[in-house]
Amino acid sequence: ESLLNDCPHEQVILWDLNRTFPGNEFFQEDRDGQRRLYHVCKSYAGSDQEVGYCQGLSFIVAVLLLHLEEEEAFALFSVVMKEYQFRDMFKKGFQMLQLKFFVLERLIEDQIPELWNHFEHHELSTQMYASQWFLTLFSAKFPLGLVYRIVDMFLTEGPDTLFKIAMSLLKLSKKELLSHDFEGMLKYFRVSLPKRFMNKKQGHKLLSTAAGVKIKPGKVAIWEAQFHKLQDEKRSLQDPLRRLEHELKQSMEANHRLEQENDMLVQHLTQSQVDMRHQLDELEKRNMELKRDLTKMTSSYEEVAEVNGALSAEILRTKNLYHTSIMEGDDERARHKLTIQVEANCKAQEYEHECGNLRDKLKNYDAGVLTQLKARLNR
Repeated sequence: ESLLNDCPHEQVILWDLNRTFPGNEFFQEDRDGQRRLYHVCKSYAGSDQEVGYCQGLSFIVAVLLLHLEEEEAFALFSVVMKEYQFRDMFKKGFQMLQLKFFVLERLIEDQIPELWNHFEHHELSTQMYASQWFLTLFSAKFPLGLVYRIVDMFLTEGPDTLFKIAMSLLKLSKKELLSHDFEGMLKYFRVSLPKRFMNKKQGHKLLSTAAGVKIKPGKVAIWEAQFHKLQDEKRSLQDPLRRLEHELKQSMEANHRLEQENDMLVQHLTQSQVDMRHQLDELEKRNMELKRDLTKMTSSYEEVAEVNGALSAEILRTKNLYHTSIMEGDDERARHKLTIQVEANCKAQEYEHECGNLRDKLKNYDAGVLTQLKARLNR
């Protein structure tokens, strides 16, 4: 029924859809998670006319939808809002939220006095850093794994979990916070603190520290009474005009704080742009250097290629000359060998001829001598 009826909070719900866990695939635009998130938020807004829907509630619904079906998530969210009195913080005037801030301040003053004095000195009010913690049940900035355990703790131990987790965060961050001024602390709460608990060991430490935080009901009751007394005194002392002036002053102070935060963001953005421009200039310079180096290397490569070509041609020519010389040498040796053989044959023939002549002469000589001997014997 609530889904079919017109809802005065529908536009705010639609704005929150794209801002709720945009990095989570389940809740990216036009995905099933966004449709379910819209259904649960609109259904609750229609079922609770006094509170309706307030920015930030979508984060708590989204955490439930990551574990439950639509109807189950709606039912459990309704329990959180009503039976755990979470909706009281969103009632007109946010009086219950202001009361929780007051109690948290008293807890800091009681258990971490050095940090309370530091906050007082720099005029850092609790609502400047704890608003998002309380209104989203710490789900907007911290890692989901840690958020799941905080939600479990809240469902098990009740609303005091808000104070225990907040005090645990402050105790573990005391050293860092004491080293910062007003702007530094705001930046630490916004950026550095959530990053710190991306480490699982730090998350375990946070929860174990929270388990040791003591919230004494008697003291809380006294502080709540003090808060209500202060509120009554303010109302009794102020006529309508003065009350309007006071509210205007508070609005102006809140606006001033927002302007300060905006200035810080602008400065941060400007510095980031300057840094990026410097990095871009450095990259462009490096790119030019690399291009020059590439041109030189290309030129050197061409020169080397040219020299290499010339050397290859020279080597080929030398090889050809070598082969030609070898072939010519073989021919010359063959000719020389042939000449030697011819000359040897001639010499052999001459020797044979001489030997024949000598044999003939010897034969003739032997015949002559024999004839002479025969003649002498005959005498």
